[in-house]
Amino acid sequence: MSRLPRSVVTPAQLDELRAEGFLPPEEAAHLVRVLRLATGAPVEVCDGAGRVLAGRLILDGKRARLAVESERLVPKPTPIQLCAAVLKPDRWRTVIEKAVELGVTTISPLITDHSAFHPKSAQRERLGEKWEKWIEEAGKQCLRAHLPVVEPFSTLAEALERAHTPKYFASLAPAQPWGEKPVGGFSLFVGPEGGWSDAEEDLAERHGAIRFSLGGGVLRAETAVIAGLAVLRETLGVVESELQPCH
Repeated sequence: MSRLPRSVVTPAQLDELRAEGFLPPEEAAHLVRVLRLATGAPVEVCDGAGRVLAGRLILDGKRARLAVESERLVPKPTPIQLCAAVLKPDRWRTVIEKAVELGVTTISPLITDHSAFHPKSAQRERLGEKWEKWIEEAGKQCLRAHLPVVEPFSTLAEALERAHTPKYFASLAPAQPWGEKPVGGFSLFVGPEGGWSDAEEDLAERHGAIRFSLGGGVLRAETAVIAGLAVLRETLGVVESELQPCH
């Protein structure tokens, strides 16, 4: 089955599209100017929360409409929470893009003892807006009907308190048995390039986190995220029909 071009809009914008038929200007521009689609081209529009409209693109002067032919609701995926030490923007973008591709449903940025990037409070709102844009772009590429939610910055202690159980903790310390496969979701904790501090390792153990190893080599933090997600998805048998290869 061929892949249809997809636009990502907010839930409110999808409601407006269903009622009035017109695509938001920025999404219309992407379809027409970037993808160079013409009238009659099949497209999909998704709200990032599982609703997908499929139809035909209709160019109407300077505006673009969607002639809706079908609507579907994609089931919610397995909850996967990524709790990762935040990195500098160019490398954090890689983390976000790969998290979207690998089916993460919640991204929890952490400030850890060895974090090299400490954005000030005034920066954090602007960073959040930029991250949302990256998530939308990655969702379009991979046809994700459900996009991850980004939580506020937190410490490791705060994240351990509210993260999905079981909690898997990528660590250089001796690995522990995987235990039983979780019925629902799970969370993955990945530290900064400097690793977790001894205090953080102890804290994770007290919260019942399960330590696992990504091998004996030294990995960049963003590589550890990708490897950790891939290992856990395979080991725990996570299957999501909506995940597709990206361009």
